[in-house]
Amino acid sequence: MDLKLFFNVSLILAINAAILFAIYMLISFLRLKKRKQPFEELHQNLSVGNQVLLASGLYGKVTDIKHDVVMVEIAPKIVVKASRFAIHNIVEEK
Repeated sequence: MDLKLFFNVSLILAINAAILFAIYMLISFLRLKKRKQPFEELHQNLSVGNQVLLASGLYGKVTDIKHDVVMVEIAPKIVVKASRFAIHNIVEEK
């Protein structure tokens, strides 16, 4: 009798742990999707001539885009090669 009770309690505990893990993974997935959406929109709207803010804090103008690499002019005649994913924001000139 004790062995059967132990098995039942263990089974219920395992099922509860699996359900909690599934809920945790679902919430994590939804949060990640919500965080990625603005960056996906940013990369879709990125074009040559945009003023951008890089993750390093540098401001510059996009001069060329090649797949995952962008060329950013940070000062006259000074162009740096950066990852497309290093672009933190497109800056609107006022």
